[in-house]
Amino acid sequence: GIGYPQDHFAEYKVWESYAILHAYYGLEGVGWCNTSPTNIVIPNYFDGDDFEYKTEKKNYVLYLGRVLEAKGINHIIQATEETDQTLVIAGQAPDDFYFPPHCDYKGFAGPDKRKKLMAEAKALIIGSKYVEPFGGVQIEALLSGTPTITPDHGAFVENNHNGLTGYRCRTYNDYVNAIRSIDRIDNKICRAYGEQFLLAPISKRYER
Repeated sequence: GIGYPQDHFAEYKVWESYAILHAYYGLEGVGWCNTSPTNIVIPNYFDGDDFEYKTEKKNYVLYLGRVLEAKGINHIIQATEETDQTLVIAGQAPDDFYFPPHCDYKGFAGPDKRKKLMAEAKALIIGSKYVEPFGGVQIEALLSGTPTITPDHGAFVENNHNGLTGYRCRTYNDYVNAIRSIDRIDNKICRAYGEQFLLAPISKRYER
């Protein structure tokens, strides 16, 4: 699956999302007839054994990824602080990065650690400022029965159904309101939606 911005040399292309496919066509694709049937969207696939589905959650919001501003970490920290919400952060961070008292920094999380963190979180929060080609961690959270709070652009528009699997946010206040409302999201619906990305259904799309 193509999820990167350059070197698309092959005639037949499988894109990770419609967001990245449309970015590839660009505005020329709106004004000119340059689409091609050799471009297809098939999302990434996941092994269900890699995740633990839980409906009983602990009282923390999880950020899982590199700790840098391109990922929106600063407004995530600010929004969780304003809502008096514990923020668990797992990922690589600069040595001099300051974590406020409401943050619980776990450092790098291997497969077992991240599996547990995702299963027990009341929500996964993402703040990417770029057009996310797919955002696999969001699907991983859904497979864990964990709602997701994401930006309202990129592949999240396709994979995070607002008010159903979580909330999509445009402004800082959207993030604050999403954190306060996350308990309204049904964990069972999150898991059911995530299951369409398992190996079996996605493999059929490749075969077709």
